[in-house]
Amino acid sequence: MKIEDLVEQYNYAWNRRDVDGILCLMHKGAAFYDAFWMESCVGSNLTQYFMDAFEEEPFWYQQVGDVIATQNSAVLRYAAYRRSHSNADAPLYHGAEVFTLEDALILTVSDYYCNPDPEILIEIAALAARRHGLPNHVNSGLGALRALRLRDRLAKLVGKDEASLPPDMTLSELAGQIGCTTDQLLNVIDTEYGTTFSEAANRLNSTFVSDILPKKSFLNP
Repeated sequence: MKIEDLVEQYNYAWNRRDVDGILCLMHKGAAFYDAFWMESCVGSNLTQYFMDAFEEEPFWYQQVGDVIATQNSAVLRYAAYRRSHSNADAPLYHGAEVFTLEDALILTVSDYYCNPDPEILIEIAALAARRHGLPNHVNSGLGALRALRLRDRLAKLVGKDEASLPPDMTLSELAGQIGCTTDQLLNVIDTEYGTTFSEAANRLNSTFVSDILPKKSFLNP
């Protein structure tokens, strides 16, 4: 299969939210790198990473121009739209994906993009700044936007009574209410708030709430 056809099939599968269709085009040890977040996901974690991406990013990607191909790499330029867009809508942002190949399969994908909305950039940049110094491998497929969504859900849950987490709530119960795994919840609490679940649950005052509640989330304005 020509490189151009492989890349175009990848973009087609992505727009269909077809995880299996994407993975069948990728090498077993493939890696996906998001340049803005400076994070990568590798191998077996890609399935969950892509599933989370489809849940958190309601975008449709239109190819711009031809695929730029070399012997073992290719570049796909794209314009991102809301999935419900009409032909008259302007794209939300532009970007490019750089592919490297091995054995006629995609070995790496590096995604470079920029969202022009200033309010969104401020929120994303604040979160990205806290994550850029961390190891860039995404544990359990948990990407940055997924982490932000879980932080927002946690903040709303904690903020219902303007109190901290109930001291008798278990980690699995809290994860179930938010809609994630216990490993993902621990990752969010540790990464985004710099504390442990036990410490958070034992703070019986509004201090934790004021720290955890985002002033404004672009995901839920």
